[in-house]
Amino acid sequence: MYATACAIGFPQPVARLVQHARVRYGKDISSRTASAFLYRDPRFCWAGDRRYGLYRHGLLPGPRTLEQAARLTLLAAAAPLPVTTVASWLRGLGYAFRERSFRVCVHRSPWTERLRDGRVRICPDASERDLLRDLVLGPEAGEAFWQVLRQDTAERLVAVTGRANGHGPDGDTLSTWRVVGHSPDWSAC
Repeated sequence: MYATACAIGFPQPVARLVQHARVRYGKDISSRTASAFLYRDPRFCWAGDRRYGLYRHGLLPGPRTLEQAARLTLLAAAAPLPVTTVASWLRGLGYAFRERSFRVCVHRSPWTERLRDGRVRICPDASERDLLRDLVLGPEAGEAFWQVLRQDTAERLVAVTGRANGHGPDGDTLSTWRVVGHSPDWSAC
């Protein structure tokens, strides 16, 4: 599955990964088995709606739900953001989801707080360790890993948004932007 994800080069539905593994490598794997494997393997990044890819495809490592991906984005941003900005940012990274589902999961999250102006933020009393606890990689991945991931995500978010109002530096909406092939400096980890 890893070789298949590397060969394809961008997030794909599980069924497509299974089909590619069958054609290219002669491996007959059921979609159910592949899904269970991909969910547990930290090398793979969940991309929404039964889709997986790799970090080098632009996805965030660790999140396995929309809420977790939004939480990690808000944690990296370290500032309240409009829900539409977070959704557009994640779509630009390659995540697939329904807008309504995204709004519901973010607003119902025990880790986020909706502000009167429509923006969302991480709850002020939430600790970073608690926020990272249920991600696949978890806080045991090490402080250096989380600092690099947080800094990298924040830098990518600023580079794409230009500012925290949901538009890129040329006024384009975030949905027109895509970050692929970005490589952070993992030497500290």
